[in-house]
Amino acid sequence: NAGKAGDGKKELARFNWAWCSPRVEAVLQHLSEIGIEKTGSIGFCWGAWGVAKACQDRRIHAGVWAHPSCQVGKELYEGESEQELAASAGTPTLILSTPQEKPLYSNGELASIFAAQGVPFDGVHFRDQAHGFMTRAAGFLGKSWTESGGMADGAAAVGQQRALQLALGWYAKHLYLYD
Repeated sequence: NAGKAGDGKKELARFNWAWCSPRVEAVLQHLSEIGIEKTGSIGFCWGAWGVAKACQDRRIHAGVWAHPSCQVGKELYEGESEQELAASAGTPTLILSTPQEKPLYSNGELASIFAAQGVPFDGVHFRDQAHGFMTRAAGFLGKSWTESGGMADGAAAVGQQRALQLALGWYAKHLYLYD
């Protein structure tokens, strides 16, 4: 479907919060039943929107937005902007952004919103990576990974590993009961 971004957006529009929420609820219920008391979530691209929504539930204790496309909240779903999502996310949030995302992910705008809510926040801007770098996804709006600036080289592999380690560290810091 390269070059058919409208078709992709139409497909994504089916997966609004009314669709996602019962699935998140089922997962949280199952985790509770097996004795898992703290959990986190990571979302890639539009999945970061799902994490932002899920982190409004206090049963989720840490969120990671990787190369986020949370504008889908406004463009496709209930109408929340990135700023409104940040103001509603009540759990520690790590944002891993690239140059293709809006500046608000890396310029301190969202960080100040999290700070005003008293919610722990960190952001790492991967200047040398392209949108989709963590999943080697389709790239950006119908363009392939390499057409979006992604590289299939050592630097890309290092960037992906750095991001994974940052996410794991975020969870270690916020999901465990260590003081």
